[in-house]
Amino acid sequence: MLRSRLLKHVVFLSSGAAVSAIFGYLFRIACARTMPVEDYGRLALFLTIYVNLIIIAYFNLGGALTKYVSEYRVKEEASILSFYASALTIAIFTSLTAFIICMVIYAQYDLLSLAIAICLFFSLFLFAVYRVNAGILTGFQKMGQVGALTPSLTAFRCVLLIIFIFLLDKLSVESALLAYFLGIYLTSALSLFLALRLLKVRWAPWRTRLLGFKNWVHKSNMKLIASFSGYIVPRDVLVTALTALIPAFILSRTDFADVAYLDVALMIFSVAGLVMSALGTALLPETSKMEATGTPLDYRSILRRLVLYSIILVAVVYILFYIGVDALLIRLIFGEEFLPSVSPLRILVFALPFQVYNAAASSFLLGMGKPGVTLKIAIFTFFISLPLYIVVLMVMQKGVPGAAAVFVVTQVLLSVFSWRELRRNIYHRNVAQE
Repeated sequence: MLRSRLLKHVVFLSSGAAVSAIFGYLFRIACARTMPVEDYGRLALFLTIYVNLIIIAYFNLGGALTKYVSEYRVKEEASILSFYASALTIAIFTSLTAFIICMVIYAQYDLLSLAIAICLFFSLFLFAVYRVNAGILTGFQKMGQVGALTPSLTAFRCVLLIIFIFLLDKLSVESALLAYFLGIYLTSALSLFLALRLLKVRWAPWRTRLLGFKNWVHKSNMKLIASFSGYIVPRDVLVTALTALIPAFILSRTDFADVAYLDVALMIFSVAGLVMSALGTALLPETSKMEATGTPLDYRSILRRLVLYSIILVAVVYILFYIGVDALLIRLIFGEEFLPSVSPLRILVFALPFQVYNAAASSFLLGMGKPGVTLKIAIFTFFISLPLYIVVLMVMQKGVPGAAAVFVVTQVLLSVFSWRELRRNIYHRNVAQE
């Protein structure tokens, strides 16, 4: 029963993620084809910093709501409205914090104009609203709606970018960012419509209860959300920094073109890992529900199958790369000037099984109410991988291929620590239930 339901949810979310990725790739491809390599490198650096700091803005509020909505559907469904309002209150403060940090960092790279700064502030808060609404929908297991909502973000961006390309003589970094931010605004409005419609169906007097002041400052709910996300946010910041931000920072010190080459390699690599994010999203509510009801959790068989499928996928992909499909794709899609992305891409492929394992193991630990464990794993990995980046990129000067190699090592370390902690926590859980 669990396996079939989980498969259905993964299919819904994977389909949405696949369509979203297609539009996201079209956005990046259009930028790469219409900009000089150095300008695309500046855009990639801006978005890499933005994606890292937007984690602070949305504060994993969607994941927290997914967990607590899944649990309180079993315990006390009426409390869900106050969780929703409390999450939106937290989003106001976290978005402002992220905006201040963004302003400080972007000022160092001269990447910010007044217009972009204004759009940036609203995009951070509205992205948090979007993730809160998606968390509500996921908690109620409305995977079809979440699967449809996910691609709307990148679809809006892509359509707006194409309009700008036709209207402007030359696509600039600022116009690309404007399309990027406007896509967030439109998706936030759509997610708000879907979430409020769900709440209205379930509770007729939702306006009175949602707009009540005590819901917006419900201390116990805010404490629960903060205690959950307080571990996840620094974990996600550390992991994202290791996989993209730190190498982009170091590479930008020598040449923005290297940032562009690494960005293209990571973008193509992410195609093979589309199921990973969908898998984590689907596993979290299932694990949370089983934890709340005391149902036994057969995590070993699920992890074995996932790793096996990902290894098969790596073998197939590497055969295609061996006969030159990767170089052909880069040449046709991005152009000759991006062929240096081939070498790091061939290295990155080996990280796929470890990324799949990490996504599943993290969801199991979060569903068991162990966010602190996932943070501990990220801290251990960070303090081992950061010196590797410094040595490989700054001392040995191995460039983009070196950054890709450290990326793979980072994923291996995350898997080793995740396996150790998951095994220990599952053992303690089973002993406690006996």
